[in-house]
Amino acid sequence: MKEIKKHGLSFVEMESNTEKNDSFNIAKELIENLFFDMAKLSTKYCNDIFCDLPYTYSERRLDCVLLPALSKLCNSLVMVEISCS
Repeated sequence: MKEIKKHGLSFVEMESNTEKNDSFNIAKELIENLFFDMAKLSTKYCNDIFCDLPYTYSERRLDCVLLPALSKLCNSLVMVEISCS
């Protein structure tokens, strides 16, 4: 196990036996950055006053941490589905 730290947060990476090629490394870097950015944004919703994490209630609330993190990683080029109910 390897500990990865960024933004004052840490994740533990489990070692895998899969072949590690360029596409694997690119996907791994994307997921690591996405997790760290989402975790950093989620810390704003859990503090000394209240703790109401955005992903607790529904998928739609998760957008308040997922979309900003993706937007940052993709230079603001994120397409989303908009449904009118």
